[in-house]
Amino acid sequence: MADFIERDAYVADIGTDHGYLPVYLAQTKRAGRIIASDISAGSLRAAQRSAEKYNVEDKITLINAPGLDGIGEDDVDTIVIAGVGGETIIEILENALWTKAGKRLILQPQTKKQELLSWLLENDYAVVTAKQVLDRGKQYTVLCVESKGRRKRGKMATVNDIFDFLNTIAPTGMKTETDNVGFLVGQGDTKVSKIIVALDITSDVIAEAIECKAQLIVSHHPLFFSLKSVTDGDVIGRKIVKMLSEGLSGICMHTNLDAVHGGVNDVLARAAGIESSESTEFLSKVLTLESGETYAMGRVGYLENPCSMQEYLSKLKKVLNTNGLRYYDAGREVYKVAVMGGSGSKEFQNAVRHDCDTFISADIAYHLFLDARELGINLIDADHFCTENVVIPIVAEKLCAAFPEVQTLVSKRMSQTAKFY
Repeated sequence: MADFIERDAYVADIGTDHGYLPVYLAQTKRAGRIIASDISAGSLRAAQRSAEKYNVEDKITLINAPGLDGIGEDDVDTIVIAGVGGETIIEILENALWTKAGKRLILQPQTKKQELLSWLLENDYAVVTAKQVLDRGKQYTVLCVESKGRRKRGKMATVNDIFDFLNTIAPTGMKTETDNVGFLVGQGDTKVSKIIVALDITSDVIAEAIECKAQLIVSHHPLFFSLKSVTDGDVIGRKIVKMLSEGLSGICMHTNLDAVHGGVNDVLARAAGIESSESTEFLSKVLTLESGETYAMGRVGYLENPCSMQEYLSKLKKVLNTNGLRYYDAGREVYKVAVMGGSGSKEFQNAVRHDCDTFISADIAYHLFLDARELGINLIDADHFCTENVVIPIVAEKLCAAFPEVQTLVSKRMSQTAKFY
């Protein structure tokens, strides 16, 4: 957290506990002014003892108060809130909206990280960068956040900054074992003024990025899974060579973006008419990161109103912008729906176990249509591209909010490849 604090900053550590950060800042003479605040008188006494132990008590102001109470807008330019839940951080900031006015926030949520990120972006804060920190076997996320106006006057974002932010949206730890995600091509210190967001890094998308003078492509599908060489002698090699020669970097978020809250499957569920995220269930086995964040593939939920299969197909085709749907109509009303973006054949039996009347996915094998007929479940293959591309505008929106000084564009060269004659 100290690494995110600028030299000579006026710092307030909210919920300081033992006062370790203020003591460190005082020892290293990094901050110009240091306030240590805590709602607990006992914690503040512990902070006082820490300061006395290291002979820096004269350099730290102690305040016994909740949140930012007792601290004025002119008293600080950097605020640290660490070791509490995301909902507590939101409450503290909601009670001190002056923090939007040119302040830097160093935040470390113990829980509800996604809710905090959404609140920050909705309330005109920008995530400058973020770091995943492993400490004694547990992973923590540290966010460096600023008001948008302050961010515009700051340093240009780099590829590494953007990857760190994307890793907070869809942590790489959520990927499946055989997947390949993350910062896959390029130079991390490259300054970024323009990003192209696409489902795939194709030759057309690379050409588009070069033409519009972008420095980074953010995609859902990985450019490669395993490589033994990179040459211009094959399709993947040619793309990598072209990107490197043009100074283009590539970041890919695949199964981690599928599984995370707010990712591919949540967006697909909303598109499919499952409106209430509170009542949505995971379709597959629920997994948990060391941080306590849960994730899983697929979603299950209910439509607001049941409808016929034919009526539903018409709506789904339009909302997914697909040129055709493969389907089996079991003669049941569509009400309890399971979705799985991309190749979801393996999740079919989970949809059956959830007693769904309808399952939507892509790349569905012939034998599953036979199974659907035997089991009496509606089955819809809505195309791989169309079931996943719905998330691309959402990723672009998050990047725009976090990096307002960077122009973020959704690729115009990507579209459904498979056609129906």
